[in-house]
Amino acid sequence: FSTVDRLDFSNDTDNMVAKAALTTAKAYMRGFSSFTHGYTAGGYAPAVSTRVTTIDRIDYASDTTAQTAKGPLATGVSSNNVGLHNTDYGYSVGGYDPSTSAVVSLNQRLEFANDTTTTAPKGNLGTAKFYGAGAGNQSYGYYSGGGTPSRISSVERLDYSSDTTTLAPKGPLSRVVNEHDAAGNADYGYHAGGWDPSSPYSNVTDRIDYASDTATALVKAILAYPGKHGPTTTGNTSYGYWTGGYGNTTASHRLDYSSDTTQMSVKGKRTTFSQNGAGVSSRANAMPLTSSTNIVPATRSESFTSAVGTDFGYFGGR
Repeated sequence: FSTVDRLDFSNDTDNMVAKAALTTAKAYMRGFSSFTHGYTAGGYAPAVSTRVTTIDRIDYASDTTAQTAKGPLATGVSSNNVGLHNTDYGYSVGGYDPSTSAVVSLNQRLEFANDTTTTAPKGNLGTAKFYGAGAGNQSYGYYSGGGTPSRISSVERLDYSSDTTTLAPKGPLSRVVNEHDAAGNADYGYHAGGWDPSSPYSNVTDRIDYASDTATALVKAILAYPGKHGPTTTGNTSYGYWTGGYGNTTASHRLDYSSDTTQMSVKGKRTTFSQNGAGVSSRANAMPLTSSTNIVPATRSESFTSAVGTDFGYFGGR
């Protein structure tokens, strides 16, 4: 599907509304976000029966305007190539490359300020993986689980300040899992759902503590019953939202970060069923809520603070 649905975080019991569609129908991809735009990278496009290099960009300020193709990726990948980001860059990590018929460890970086340029190669995963999940803060991004192709529990960390370095191994998840998804705030990342040995519709939520990231992730709130396999996820500084998944579901479930042992609550629905798409928001991954600008008049220096980003989440693709 090329459908993109928008969730209003300030009124999240309302059903989502459709916004500007992707440039082509695709699935099995993830995304990343700047303050002003959301990006979905790669994926499998049934219309052309291949993995694509296209990066689709939605303009948050004009989200009914047709999306535009950016980048592209240097290598076309799908199979849930994980998306990570800070304020300046978006990273597409891992996935499956049909040109080599192989799972890859590639880390492809898009510069938001120059987003018509082909992505640049950066530090790779320590192990080639696909169908993982990713979340982080403004210092680090974390890739969890996935497959090699066998399901795994390992976690690797990308240091944004040294992004040419191979990702570093960190504490594992509590389980082996793939086709899950993740969201978080400045302190914790929540990696929920997926397919693990206990069930193809897992309801487990693993929490990674960024201040103690060599420890095994702790199990927190139950996602939902019967769980979600192939959800699409994003969030803001307070909540994470897991939407869709196999079983033709349109449901979304919200995790309250301040009460993360409480079962997730049901929130607004997608406009159509979905699985393994891309969730993006300018509030995700502990993005700042304000930006400061220094102005120097003739007699003094002043700093002005303005709000940045929007209070919406976007969920796109199949």
